[in-house]
Amino acid sequence: MAWDAFDGLPGSGWLTLVGNVAADRLRLDLAALAAGPWQHGVKATPLPHALLLEAGPAPVLGDLNRGEFPWAYAEVARRLAPAFVKEPAPFWGGFRDHGDTL
Repeated sequence: MAWDAFDGLPGSGWLTLVGNVAADRLRLDLAALAAGPWQHGVKATPLPHALLLEAGPAPVLGDLNRGEFPWAYAEVARRLAPAFVKEPAPFWGGFRDHGDTL
């Protein structure tokens, strides 16, 4: 995903750091993201040159079979989705070279 860094964010996770330069380029309002409102235990921490989004107090996997959905992860992803890479480049190697997925 490094080759797509100028086109958008690769995604989000438990900890997602969005730098000021990337936010400006992607037209993300870090002050608005920091102000919230956030639910599901999401914490937004402004830093000198970035915003740290923490999707809950600890990483989780989510187990849909047990009815456990990672709500905090989904909330962060929804808010950042407009800045995600639209068409990620394929990964190099056998998958790309041979069109294989297995």
